[in-house]
Amino acid sequence: MKNSYFAILVVVLLSSIPVMYLINEHNMSKKAEESRVAYEQQMKEEENEEQNQRDEVESNQMNSLIDYLRFLSLEKEEIVLSVFGSSVTEGEGATDDSSHWSGLFVSHLEEEEDISPIRLENNGQNGATSRTLVNENLVDDVIEANPDVVLIEPPVIPNYESNFSPEETGSDTMYLVREIEDNLPETLIIIQSSNITASEDLNLIGYSYADYNNYLDELTEETNLNYVDVYTGMEERMESEGMEDVSEWLTDEVHPNDLGYSIWFEILADYASGTALVEE
Repeated sequence: MKNSYFAILVVVLLSSIPVMYLINEHNMSKKAEESRVAYEQQMKEEENEEQNQRDEVESNQMNSLIDYLRFLSLEKEEIVLSVFGSSVTEGEGATDDSSHWSGLFVSHLEEEEDISPIRLENNGQNGATSRTLVNENLVDDVIEANPDVVLIEPPVIPNYESNFSPEETGSDTMYLVREIEDNLPETLIIIQSSNITASEDLNLIGYSYADYNNYLDELTEETNLNYVDVYTGMEERMESEGMEDVSEWLTDEVHPNDLGYSIWFEILADYASGTALVEE
């Protein structure tokens, strides 16, 4: 009798093994399916979050230059920045490139989050007037570099010294702008004024150095151009610090030293993060 019970028990246990196996396999399949669904849901949420972030970057691109560079960085592994102008763009007076406003600015940009590496193309021309830039087709160097952003510093200092009028300076500047716009329609153009100098006298045609910068300010407003007013920014900095003599920022009467270029950079950096770009 006991053997019969034992035999029945063995049969029951053996017959339950396939059922238990099927149940276990079902549970494992269910867990695998749940894991797959959870993974796909997580991936979908991450994709949605990434897309939302991209949409936000795109919608904010005109809020500032920094925002615009973040927008470009969505698709570009490298951003090309061209600086174009006279000797204060070329770097006259700076100890080295890293002490110049352009070098300081690139280093600053590369510390910002979500901005691709910056390749700087310095197209500054030592001693060039605006007429030199136009007549010698020096804007072609900028066009050849195919920059994403170009900062143009109209040669106000050499034009003042060479007795070209503010109007001639403005006309030449607009010619350079149009050349870039026509050849590089996707390039963002930003105009910069030159630095403050120790020059206070009228030139031979009756204009002060300030007259040129004031005219440039008016011109960029009338033509709806992006504009960094370095000249006024330096004046305001001098006033806030109680400075009466600009010479501590200069190597001579016109070219900034390392300290002067660092002030220029700070004005540019404030503009880059805090000023909305002009809508075309």
